[in-house]
Amino acid sequence: MKFFRVFWGLFFIVAAGTFIGTQTGLISIDLPIFAIIASIILVAVFIHSLFTKSIIGIIFSAALEAIVLAGPLNWNIGAGPILITALLLSIGISILFRGSGIRRHGEWVMHHHRDVYHHAIDPDVETIDGAINGHIEIDNRFTGSVRYVQEDDFKSANITAYMAGTKVYFDKSTIQGDTANIHLDIDLSGTDIFVPADWNLIINVNNYMGGIEEKGRGNTNGPKVTVTGRVRMSGLTIHYV
Repeated sequence: MKFFRVFWGLFFIVAAGTFIGTQTGLISIDLPIFAIIASIILVAVFIHSLFTKSIIGIIFSAALEAIVLAGPLNWNIGAGPILITALLLSIGISILFRGSGIRRHGEWVMHHHRDVYHHAIDPDVETIDGAINGHIEIDNRFTGSVRYVQEDDFKSANITAYMAGTKVYFDKSTIQGDTANIHLDIDLSGTDIFVPADWNLIINVNNYMGGIEEKGRGNTNGPKVTVTGRVRMSGLTIHYV
């Protein structure tokens, strides 16, 4: 069984026990139900972001947790300053570590721009080619996945991620026409999308309390790829390679 499935299964079992314990008085936590539920979700996002080494996910999940707890704990700070601080931290750290990758004790290896997890973390890896009508469907929930899309006539993709770490590589795909579409539905996740540098991405994504970052620059004269959908309490990074 995959490490992520075991971990998240146990995590939510413990979370369920903790939640019922607070409601029955067995566990004494003076927080409203909303704060408890939100805290459980945000702690899960924080832990997953640590596994996937998503700087945006780590910082924003911690910031949102601070916002959730500010009221019940009578902290004299509003949501605005916390989010601004998180945004500035994300920008600063991203600049410092741009292109360097994160490597410690051989646990994280970069090879030809492809991430391979070692030791306990075992992502679901798949190469996608020969899709019907050039359309790709990627649905990732509660796990880590890497998808290498290698389409000779790529036209569209739907990418869904829920509490997951997702990496999608389009760098081996070709657009035969002038346009293509990528639709995103991302919740509580860290998502990295790698596209050829000669693509012209038009990003029109609804962003709710998340972070969207582009690394590199596309070609304004290349085939137009429209990116739509939503990103909620998540981190999205688009890499031009």
